[in-house]
Amino acid sequence: MLTPKHKATKLGIAPRSQSYQRSAEVADDLNVGGTSFFSKTDPKILTPCHPLFVPGYYYASALTSGSNVSWDDFPANTIYVFAYPIPRKLIVSKIAIHIGGASGTAGSTLRMGLYDAGNPDILGTPYNLIRDFGAVATDSIGVKVIDFSDDKLTLIGDLYWLVLNNSHAGVDIGGVTSTMGVLGDSETPRNSSGFRIDYAYGAFPSIFPSGTKTLHIIGLRYGFWVNTVLE
Repeated sequence: MLTPKHKATKLGIAPRSQSYQRSAEVADDLNVGGTSFFSKTDPKILTPCHPLFVPGYYYASALTSGSNVSWDDFPANTIYVFAYPIPRKLIVSKIAIHIGGASGTAGSTLRMGLYDAGNPDILGTPYNLIRDFGAVATDSIGVKVIDFSDDKLTLIGDLYWLVLNNSHAGVDIGGVTSTMGVLGDSETPRNSSGFRIDYAYGAFPSIFPSGTKTLHIIGLRYGFWVNTVLE
């Protein structure tokens, strides 16, 4: 029987305590004149650098490149999961996704949500639902936005998982290639930044559902509008 720690290692995800310890060791190595390049928070964050996630901009996952691709024909009744690491504490007020090709079915929609990475059995994988943002239309193209400025969301620096589910098949979404891997692959060494599982369209469950996970290596033009940076 694998312990949660062993399961995390098998999937290529370092247990959180180990990653924090390594960050602290690196911070000690980089002390210059008694001043650390790293902040004193957990996780350790580079402080004298580009702030990342600048207020007034949308941000897709930092694990994707700038090379444009089109991810065609998303199926219905399938939860797609995308790693979304955040390096610092933020307040976000909108979420958006770029629909490049309409479903062809009037009234079709796509639902968006966010999970934490707190799975106690396989560390670093989706577990608790943070928010179900609701749905946007997929029977037309364009950048589709859900504005929750009246109920902004505060997120600490951590790994999160964006999710989507389509009511109808045939949706094309603007995407990019993955530049870093989060999930390990039992068949071949590759960069996998998410996965999909079969799940009926509708509200997302409070605990991420179990099921056969099929890994993917593509990200999307899908992410948050940064309202405020707190740290």
